[in-house]
Amino acid sequence: MKCIFFIFKDTPAPPSAPRVVDTTKHSISLAWSKPTYDGGADILGYVLEMKEEGTEQWYRPHTTATLRNAEFTLTGLKTTQKYQFRVAATNVNGMSEFSESSAEIEPVERIGNLKI
Repeated sequence: MKCIFFIFKDTPAPPSAPRVVDTTKHSISLAWSKPTYDGGADILGYVLEMKEEGTEQWYRPHTTATLRNAEFTLTGLKTTQKYQFRVAATNVNGMSEFSESSAEIEPVERIGNLKI
C-alpha cells in the first residue's frame, strides 16, 4: 500500500496594519509585523500601498517589486496632505490580502526631548 502525502502551500495571511515609527515634515517611517501564517513557505517580501486623503486610488510608493524588510520610509511627501497605508506579504505561492489600512497620517516634524 502506498501512502501519498500532500503538503498544501498557500499564500500568507496579511501582515499587521502599518504603524508610524517616525515622521518629519516630508517623510513618514512605517513598520509592520510579519503575518501570523506564512502559507507554508518563507515570506519573501512585502508590497506597500498608499493613498492620499480624498482619493480612492491606492498605489505603490516603492520601485522594487517587493520590500525585503517589514519597514519603509517614504520621502518627498507634502506637509499639508494626509496619507493612508496598507501592506501585503508575498511568498513563492503569491501575495496575501492587504492588511487593514493605517489611520490617516500627516507628515509633521517631531519635537524631540527639549533639554532646559
